[in-house]
Amino acid sequence: MSEIRQPAAAQELDVHVLVLNYNGSRLLRECLPSVLQAATWLRRTARVTVIDNESPDDSLAVLAAEFPQVHVDRRPNRGLCS
Repeated sequence: MSEIRQPAAAQELDVHVLVLNYNGSRLLRECLPSVLQAATWLRRTARVTVIDNESPDDSLAVLAAEFPQVHVDRRPNRGLCS
């Protein structure tokens, strides 16, 4: 897989993809490869961030081992709002 074009420190992002996760390690394995591939096709700087809501499953381990290029933002789980 090609590298995602990351912005320089002072440069603004053109695209920032946010993926919300709670106990979704299986779904991360299923969806992140296509999200990352799409980000490599952009002619713009991009970042993919998973916002993890205190998942007690192995989501964080999966992200660290299989998707090190993805940024992870850990946030408290304050319930579901639909």
